[in-house]
Amino acid sequence: MYREGDWVEPADEAVRRVRHPGQILMAQPLPDGQQTLTVQPPGGRVAWAMPSDSVRPAERPTRPTP
Repeated sequence: MYREGDWVEPADEAVRRVRHPGQILMAQPLPDGQQTLTVQPPGGRVAWAMPSDSVRPAERPTRPTP
């Protein structure tokens, strides 16, 4: 189960070209035990939603040091 605040990315490489890794804003449970995840990529990009079985955990991006 994913939680709000976790970082994820699409599991399918082709989908990752258009949906960037991001932080989960909302994780809604579904009747089949899966979740619908609303994900916000960093930098104000457009949020996207996917079922939890179509994503995988992602590394939290590091901030560049000045």
